[in-house]
Amino acid sequence: QLGAADAPLLEALGVARHRAGDAHGARAAFEQARALAPQAPGPLIGLGAIAVESGDAAAADVLLKQALEVAPRHTQTLLALAGAMRANGQVDGALAVLEGHPGGPNADLLRETASIRAAQGDLAGARGMLEEAMELAPANITLTEELAKLREAGGDAAGAESLRKMAERMGGGASSAA
Repeated sequence: QLGAADAPLLEALGVARHRAGDAHGARAAFEQARALAPQAPGPLIGLGAIAVESGDAAAADVLLKQALEVAPRHTQTLLALAGAMRANGQVDGALAVLEGHPGGPNADLLRETASIRAAQGDLAGARGMLEEAMELAPANITLTEELAKLREAGGDAAGAESLRKMAERMGGGASSAA
C-alpha cells in the first residue's frame, strides 16, 4: 500500500521517465504522486510540462495554476507557469508571473525575466536584471556567462571579457558555455 511518503519517489520516477522520453509512463507516475500528495507542486509541474510538450496549452495552464495555488512561493512552479505562458505566446503574462512573485525576486526568476526582456530587445533591462541576480547568487557561473553575452551584445567587449574570466575562475578554468 502506497502512502503520502511515497509521493516524492513517484515524482522522481515521473521526472526520470519524462527525461527518457516516456511521456505515458511519466504521466502515470505524476498522476499517482498527485493522488498521494495533492498539496505537492511537483507532480502538477510535471503534468503541466507534459501538457506543454503535447501542445495542450489549456491543460498546462490549469495544471500549473493549480501548482501555483498550492505553492505560491515555489520558484520551480513560477518558472514552469511562466515558461508555459511564454511558449503559448503570452509573454506579458509570463512577465507578470515572474515579476509579481510574492516573496520578491530571486536569481532564477530574475534570470528568466532577463531572458524574456532580452528576447524583446530590452538588452539594458535584461542586463540590469542579471546584475541583480548576480548580487543574489554571486558564484553562479551561468548568470555570469549570460551577463557577459549581454554586455558583448551591448558593445561592452571589455566588460564581457572580464565576466568571462570571472566565470572561468569560478569553474576552475573552464566555463560552462559550449
